[in-house]
Amino acid sequence: MREDEIEIEGYGTVPLSEDFKIYRTYGVLKEQKKSDILVGYHMQTFVVAGDEICAALTTEKPEIDNIRVLLMTTNFKSLFHPEITLVCDSMAVLEYGDEKDKKTQSVAAGEPVTISAGDSRLESGRMVFRSANEGGMITVRNIERSQGTPVYPGHMEITGEEEGLLLLNEVDLEEYLKRVVPSEMPYTYELEALKAQAVCARTYAWRQIRGSSYSEYGAHVDDSTSFQVYNNTSVFDTTDAAVNETFGQMAAYDGEPIDALYYSTSCGHGTDGTVWGNDGSATPYLKAVSINEKRKPMDLTSNEAFGAFIKNMDVEAYDSEFAMFRWNAKTDSQILAEKIGGVGQITGLTVTERGPGGAAKALKVVGTEGSKTFTGQSKVRSVLGNTRLVFNRKDGSTYTEWETLPSGFIYIENQGTDENGVTAFTIYGGGYGHGAGMSQNGAQGMAKKGKNYKEILKFFYDGCEIVDIGDVV
Repeated sequence: MREDEIEIEGYGTVPLSEDFKIYRTYGVLKEQKKSDILVGYHMQTFVVAGDEICAALTTEKPEIDNIRVLLMTTNFKSLFHPEITLVCDSMAVLEYGDEKDKKTQSVAAGEPVTISAGDSRLESGRMVFRSANEGGMITVRNIERSQGTPVYPGHMEITGEEEGLLLLNEVDLEEYLKRVVPSEMPYTYELEALKAQAVCARTYAWRQIRGSSYSEYGAHVDDSTSFQVYNNTSVFDTTDAAVNETFGQMAAYDGEPIDALYYSTSCGHGTDGTVWGNDGSATPYLKAVSINEKRKPMDLTSNEAFGAFIKNMDVEAYDSEFAMFRWNAKTDSQILAEKIGGVGQITGLTVTERGPGGAAKALKVVGTEGSKTFTGQSKVRSVLGNTRLVFNRKDGSTYTEWETLPSGFIYIENQGTDENGVTAFTIYGGGYGHGAGMSQNGAQGMAKKGKNYKEILKFFYDGCEIVDIGDVV
């Protein structure tokens, strides 16, 4: 779906008329928005007049069971590939052309098929590569993931764009989740933590399918951290079991699937939906509470209160035993100047505003020639981060090469200025990630204490319930 045209399987791209309308004809008749059309699903009948689509009728409730994933290049650098090489472990078929001139090419098991930009078979639109046998797996030789050369279920679609080739994997939603969960949470974690992750991942995927992030390419998501990491690692019995034992289950609030945000590790306290600058009213289930049995909110919005909290290594929390629960790093005015200019020699850093839970919302940078204020957790983390920083973690280990700070839950101390005019600072921090929703390591800590996945989800998503995907409109 693009602004003024829709690609329909078998017919190619058809323009929309100026007065294009869409109506739902099942249940109560109602007019819908163009965004209600789900790419990759046969829900609509399209009415064409004068070679333009003048209307679409949504004739049935969607049964969401497949997801369409754009596969990025190695290291998730780009959506666009210069060349694509596919191999199926069983007999396969390559389909191209439109309904009037459809061509099918048989491909032997193990035989590679390479498509390059400008391939004449792409002139008539989308190419499809699929196994001729149910359960056949497709290897994509031109990309590498942590597991090596990745292998995928489902089928592949290739389209030619100005920037290069797009590679799309349409796959059963549950099979997709079996490759998301181990990519997002260690397969060695407790089963109940993995089940909580599976429900979060399914809920998140459902919302993305219903959204329109990549509708112009006929896709729902890509396979990177921009959405959920997919097929970066191998599949495992534990994560398969987590998906199977929660089959079709999602987390909902007031009957609607939630925005199932999650992150790696807390600082002992979470934040709410205001972390990205909105008022949080759309996510009432995201609460800024302590990540322990008390589950009480603490007032950490002052520098004094948050400084005492984040420097305390003995804060009680479900994820307090993990290395990233507490960390610190030293920086100085010269390192900071690599990202911050226009203030002269930097002499001071102050968090001037904190959100619920203490996350930094505004940072004031003072220099010999003026000052600047940076707002938003992501921006604060970015301007203070540098690959040269060495992070000292709670377990005594160190880490470097992070371009941004691990979290926005930080407190900064000025360590003074030396004879060369270089001012040093220590950044005390806690947690890894944005701090809203489920702490994955917190879920692991809860599971180790005997909590089941429903208890874990209800802890992190206040007032949520577990519903079946087939019961949600």
